Amino acid sequence: TKGVNYAESIGGIFSMRLDASKNHFGNPFSSTIKDKTLIVTKSTRESVEKYINWVINSQDNRAEWIREQLKSGVLKGKPIVYYKELREPSHATALDYLINRYDWNNAKLASDFETPTRELNLSNVSLNEKTGILTIEGEEFPYSSGYTDFIAAGYTINQTDQLIERICKL
Repeated sequence: TKGVNYAESIGGIFSMRLDASKNHFGNPFSSTIKDKTLIVTKSTRESVEKYINWVINSQDNRAEWIREQLKSGVLKGKPIVYYKELREPSHATALDYLINRYDWNNAKLASDFETPTRELNLSNVSLNEKTGILTIEGEEFPYSSGYTDFIAAGYTINQTDQLIERICKL
């Protein structure tokens, strides 16, 4: 497919499902009922949470293959090709986190996984349009930072949603 070819051309990872392959990074969970082989969820967020749990804990052959790829370290820093920006975390966001930030040597059950939380005061957010630097309570992020960067800094998903809304208003 075009997506696979593009991912290969940039040295990236194609994150979508591939019908012709047993080994791919696609999410077996979906909140849209367009493929009867997928496990239906109530929301994108639930699909992402279930994907993380599945990748970390499942004995499914494909989940085990994904874990092997993630643990090997060969994917670190590679761009992830996804079909579109959802304006909310997707399984590609989760994949990025599992590749670049998750501590596989100290892995714990996804159900036990909680991101450390920090109170976020949205009045302490500013954007320097010349440099593209977003400052949040003294911490600097590139304006293009995604959910992964904010979550890794300890902000929860809900706080990150609020932050993204605030950024859009700046």
